[in-house]
Order: sequence, then C-alpha cells, then structure tokens
Amino acid sequence: MLPPAAAQAIKDRLRTGFTALPIAWPNEEFKRPVDPETSEVLPYVVAEMPGGRYDQESTGAPGANVIRTDSAIALHVYVRRNTGDDQALQWCKELRDLFRGQDVGGCEFRGGQLYPGEDGDADGLYWRRTVVIQFRFDELG
Repeated sequence: MLPPAAAQAIKDRLRTGFTALPIAWPNEEFKRPVDPETSEVLPYVVAEMPGGRYDQESTGAPGANVIRTDSAIALHVYVRRNTGDDQALQWCKELRDLFRGQDVGGCEFRGGQLYPGEDGDADGLYWRRTVVIQFRFDELG
C-alpha cells in the first residue's frame, strides 16, 4: 500500500516543481489539452503511483516499528505523434531531475528507468515516453 503521506509529498513536488505541462492524476478529472486555434493535441503528463511492497524493518513496541515501503512513480509524457522524440526526452529528464537523489516529504528517491517510446493512444494522436522513479518511504507503525 502506498502511504497517503508519500503520495501527497510526490503530488506537491510535481505540482510546484514541474509546470511545463498539465499533469493528469489518478481518478481526477482531466481533459487532454488541445490548441484552441488549430485543434491539434498538446503534450501532457500522466502520473501513476502504484502501491508498493512494505515490510516491518524493526521489532519493538507497537507503533514504534519502522515500516518501509519500496515503491515508484511512473510519469508518462505524451507528445503529438510525428513530432520527434527530443522534447519528450527533455521533459522526462526534467521530471527525473526533480526527484533524483532527493528526500521529498520522507520519500528517498535513488533510482529509476527511462523506457523506450511507443504509441501513446489508440487514436494514433500521441507518442509516449515513460520515466519510472523508485523511492523508499519509512514510517512508524
């Protein structure tokens, strides 16, 4: 289970630290952006925060044990198809750098992976690049 405090810290960091593109969050209303003059699709990011593996890392009194969650955030950058990959890669780098080596709200970000680009939607309008950033979060339980 992803601790709510970890999810909120990640959301806050993304909302304040990455303003280049709109971000779609799980189970929140979002409309894909469109240029009002040309009706062409515009780039955006989809954030996914899956659960994670958690383990008790210490023994002792109830409520005083370290519970460690290992998880990741997946950030999918969508750009208009046939416009190249350079800008999507740049945004993935910016997203990675926002977290790399950082301690954000108790989340320790240490590693990650950039995935190859691929078709971004069934309509053929988007190209997608994904960066996954791994983190560890400790809490008492």
